[in-house]
Amino acid sequence: MLVLCIVQCAVLIFTVVARVKKIINADEDISTCSNNAAFAITIATEQFLQYLVEQTHNVVKSERKVRRNLQYKDVGESRL
Repeated sequence: MLVLCIVQCAVLIFTVVARVKKIINADEDISTCSNNAAFAITIATEQFLQYLVEQTHNVVKSERKVRRNLQYKDVGESRL
């Protein structure tokens, strides 16, 4: 069971890395990009998005009226 989970996570990560490489290759200013660089960009992006979502969630939790949905303005009010 654990091995299956690890394999599924690895496949998911490499799928995301492939998408990041496609985005990088679409940029005309960048001629080549190594797999390690694409992997580092992928991990950094995931960590940034996780932090942004946590900060936005804290903004919504701090309001008096509890809401179930995040709004665009909540993201703008979060402290980066």
